[in-house]
Amino acid sequence: MRIPGPSFLSRVLSWARDNSIFAVVLLSGILSCAAILSLLYSSLQTMTDKANDIAAVRDERAAVTLVDAYLARLKTIALGMEANPDGPGRGAPPKPPRGAHFEADLPVDAFLFFDSELDFQKGSYQDRPIAMTEAAAWEASLQPFLSANAASLTRKGAVEAGFVETPHGPTMVVAVSREAGRASGDRPSFVLYARHFTPALLGAMSETFRNSQLKILQVPLRGDHYIPLNDEQGHRLAVLSWSDSHPGTEAAMAARPQILQIGALMGLLILLLVGGFLFGLRRLSQSEKRAQHLSLTDKLSELPNRRALLDMMAQGTRTRAGRMAPYTIAFIDLDGFKDVNDVHGHEAGDELIVTLAKVFSGYLPADATLARLGGDEFALIVWGQNARTLASQFAQAVLNYLRQPVVLSRSAVRVGASIGLAHAIWGECDASEVFRRADMAMYRSKSMGKGRITEYDAAIDEERKGRQILEEQMRDGLLCDEFTVVYQPICHAVTHSVQAMEALVRWPHRPAGALAPDAFINVAETSGFIQELGRFVLRRACEDFQRVPDLRVHVNVSPVQFKDPDFESHVRAILHDTHFPPHRLELEITESHIIENPDRVAAIISSLMELGVTFSLDDFGAGWSGIGYLRHFPFNHVKIDRSIAGSIEHDPQRCGVLTGAIHIAHALNLKVIAEGVETEEQAELLRLAGCDLLQGYLLGRPSEADEAMKTKALNDRYSMQFQA
Repeated sequence: MRIPGPSFLSRVLSWARDNSIFAVVLLSGILSCAAILSLLYSSLQTMTDKANDIAAVRDERAAVTLVDAYLARLKTIALGMEANPDGPGRGAPPKPPRGAHFEADLPVDAFLFFDSELDFQKGSYQDRPIAMTEAAAWEASLQPFLSANAASLTRKGAVEAGFVETPHGPTMVVAVSREAGRASGDRPSFVLYARHFTPALLGAMSETFRNSQLKILQVPLRGDHYIPLNDEQGHRLAVLSWSDSHPGTEAAMAARPQILQIGALMGLLILLLVGGFLFGLRRLSQSEKRAQHLSLTDKLSELPNRRALLDMMAQGTRTRAGRMAPYTIAFIDLDGFKDVNDVHGHEAGDELIVTLAKVFSGYLPADATLARLGGDEFALIVWGQNARTLASQFAQAVLNYLRQPVVLSRSAVRVGASIGLAHAIWGECDASEVFRRADMAMYRSKSMGKGRITEYDAAIDEERKGRQILEEQMRDGLLCDEFTVVYQPICHAVTHSVQAMEALVRWPHRPAGALAPDAFINVAETSGFIQELGRFVLRRACEDFQRVPDLRVHVNVSPVQFKDPDFESHVRAILHDTHFPPHRLELEITESHIIENPDRVAAIISSLMELGVTFSLDDFGAGWSGIGYLRHFPFNHVKIDRSIAGSIEHDPQRCGVLTGAIHIAHALNLKVIAEGVETEEQAELLRLAGCDLLQGYLLGRPSEADEAMKTKALNDRYSMQFQA
């Protein structure tokens, strides 16, 4: 038989470790079967031992009773012979009474006569007289018995029985008193009947005892049961011995097959139950593993998800050698992914995610994990001393790949990536903090122009804290009336008459000092505070110019405001509260509004135009897709970006671009506003190029409502003089 080696045992132990629940259940089933079989065996053994003990006590009592019965029979035979006129010593052979004999031909082995002095007189042994040479031995054997019972044998017919050791071995004897105290000298006083334990007698006793192995021994055999045969002095002459019949053992042996069958059936039933339970448990475990796998896996890309990545980080930090394991996290956010969904459809977006997941996985360094966090975000974690270098190389490989169009099944699309890196050593901060740092570094990449890699440093956090402080200051400032609204005139390109006022927010009463719009507008947009600030500007502008007839008011709207589902309701409420005519309100939006959500923009424009509100496209010419938007959205004006209008006198190329943009706008029946006009030369060139309206420091600086009205009055007088 081949003994399993260490490899087998190690495999068993490994399986037990990996399947602890199954191992426990299986072991429990095996132990249950063993326990049942052990219980059955012990119960059977207990019953067997008990039955054997009961049988032994019964046999012992039966043996005592049997011996007493044979002594009683011997007494009966002796008394019967004494009552027979032809009995021993009366001239005829002794015959036993009817029904009181041991063997048909030989009721007793010997009878002997003693006088009143207990001296042997005569006797017969197996039908022959006892010679005087034998008499001494008989007399020596029987006198102790007679001496011990002499007192009880004084009356005629008294009988005593017992055991003596004769020359022929242990013997049953019965002494009968005959004419005790009579003067006749030739008549004995006692007659003794003797019966040896011959094989024939033992056979008859065994048959009665129902045991074929009764034996007379001086010393019992080991394991045999026996009763002692003692003389009148209590000395053991011999033992009546017999082998244990073991009825309990015989019964157990007879019942053992059935009990084993029952035990086997019960064990089989338990094993079936355990097997069924294990099968169900295994199915449940497999389902749980599948569910866990699904919960930790991104369904589209089949990469680990955010939760899986956090779990891997926690597990990785525990399994690294030492407790200061360095690692780097890279956050990757795709730039332009929404455009792919909007232009090519969501199927193309899904295919792009799958394609990039495969490509990025090919760039993975050793001991690294790539996960998809959702949407267009991926994350990488790299372990080891070279984690920072490897993560940077991976990020650069991603940017290099995305510089070319990504070929899909039906199209080729362009996307970029903004990537943030955060390096840490386990124990310095928790995983969520490292994730946050990488996320902040990624947003820094976006804010710096996208398509770049930024590694986190403390300055980013300082900037974040500064932004948070600024956000709190803005919220407090709005409550404390620290903000104000100034207005810059929009004038006719020829007459310079004021046609409209553009509302611009300022923060002049900030306790820490006035702050330019460029320093706080971006923070207001990213924090969501622009919603409240935008409503403040709109309400103030409507209130300031509600009483000025025929003067239009332009108000800039942030893309973040358009994300508010209640934006239209807020505009309606402000117009209603201030009684400002809707047809005098024009909202300025940029290309970024339309790019982010063209359907939402179309819905807002349609809803507010029903009231009479008009719209203009701001910063026209700064983007590549502005012309397409002019065709699909009902704008009233187009604002030429100051980067073009403000430098046409020095840049002929920009002058050509400006002229082309103006022609396009006029072809679509749109009026053109040029902003950033600071010199008379610029104003004249823009007028000659076809601009309808001008805006800039030349025509009026931003000022509060009262000052703006004074500027309007001056421009109006100039216009009248010009017309005259």
